[in-house]
Formats: sequence, C-alpha cells, structure tokens
Amino acid sequence: DALLDEAARALDPERRLALLAQAEERLMVELAPILPLYYFTSAYVLRPGKFEGIYENGRDVHPPKAIRRVGS
Repeated sequence: DALLDEAARALDPERRLALLAQAEERLMVELAPILPLYYFTSAYVLRPGKFEGIYENGRDVHPPKAIRRVGS
C-alpha cells in the first residue's frame, strides 16, 4: 500500500512508473505468486511535440481534459 500511495503522489512520470513496477514485483513474487492470464497493452500514434498531457500510467487512463495540442 505504501508503494501505491507514493506512486499516486509522485509528480515525475518515470518515478511513478518505477514505484508501480516495484509494487507489481512485490505482489507477483512475494505476496501472491500467481500467473497473470492477461496483460493489457496498447499503442498510440502521435506526432512528437504536437501533444502534451499524455503519460504512461498503470491504468492506461488519459483524461481528455489533460491532453493539449501544442504548436501549429
């Protein structure tokens, strides 16, 4: 729970991803050895430098109000 709480407060996306990876590792190896039957993946095609507000996150949720088009 502490790792998830810290990840929720982390402002740096790389730090957040690292904390979530630690929590996942602990869950999978130490707490409940299970075999995931499904692992969610997704792909996005965006022109680099044209959008901001889209960051990798554990739930792959991207609220439209957080996404902005930049430049012309």
